[in-house]
Amino acid sequence: MVKPVIAVHYCIDGIDFDIVIKNLKEIKEVAKNMTDYYVFVLPTTKDSYIEAFYDKDFNEVKYEELSKQLMEEITKLNT
Repeated sequence: MVKPVIAVHYCIDGIDFDIVIKNLKEIKEVAKNMTDYYVFVLPTTKDSYIEAFYDKDFNEVKYEELSKQLMEEITKLNT
């Protein structure tokens, strides 16, 4: 069985950089301690939200799509 994945999209709009880093680390630790999921905490400038992905959600094509979407979000934040 594939371990589930949680993607936590955390809104960083208007928050100081030092606090953002601290909060991202704390959110990841809390989520890892509360679940047996792989945890990704991703900064966003939109509303915060959580997505969960389970083994039934994945096949090779869907995994590639997820990977592409996550990289696009990261690229948007770096530009």
